[in-house]
Amino acid sequence: MKVEIWSDFMCPFCYMGHHRLEQAIERFGHEVEVIYRTFQLFPGIAPQSGKNLYEAIADLKGAKVEDIARVHDRLAETGREEGLDFNFSRVVPTDTFDALRLAQYAKEVGLQESFVKAVFNAYFTDALDIGDHLTLLQIADSVGLDPVVAEQILVGGNYAEEVRKDYQTGIDIGVKGVPFYVINNRYAISGAHAPEVFVDVLRKARNEDIEDGHEHRCSDCTCGKR
Repeated sequence: MKVEIWSDFMCPFCYMGHHRLEQAIERFGHEVEVIYRTFQLFPGIAPQSGKNLYEAIADLKGAKVEDIARVHDRLAETGREEGLDFNFSRVVPTDTFDALRLAQYAKEVGLQESFVKAVFNAYFTDALDIGDHLTLLQIADSVGLDPVVAEQILVGGNYAEEVRKDYQTGIDIGVKGVPFYVINNRYAISGAHAPEVFVDVLRKARNEDIEDGHEHRCSDCTCGKR
């Protein structure tokens, strides 16, 4: 069973979706391989602009600051109910491209899940600037990534093409917003739905694999199915 997720670290719904999917997989009770695909929402955002998150997003979307704040206040309340601490008033708007590049490296060495979770927490809870290289190196080190390699990646252009490729693949399959999930290359889910929604689709996909005579296990599959 495989779940691919298109997301960006600046997206609070992606953080919430990540949390809900974790709960769903635990309830599902079977092996699931989770692959994070990078999809930068706001490549034009100006880092260190002095604007808060509400002002930066309002500028990008051509919306009113109070409307953006209202949406985020409701999201913060929902997050608290589910054990997530969103500190939107302190969040630092920044370019996420370098963080996404490091996520590609983390995937290559089998630490993407830990890295993704750590970056979301650093951004939304600790209100750290995840566009800052020192911050990213500290996060990388905390999850076990090689700090020397991570620094080389940040100062160079490594994994930029992988980030762009994930984005284009998302566009090609119809991603218009994140989070966006593709389950077993059969089902697509858009948005941070309740865990029950994910569980239902995971069970349906697994049952179809069994009916096809192939109970899919990503770790040892040789048939070419996803």
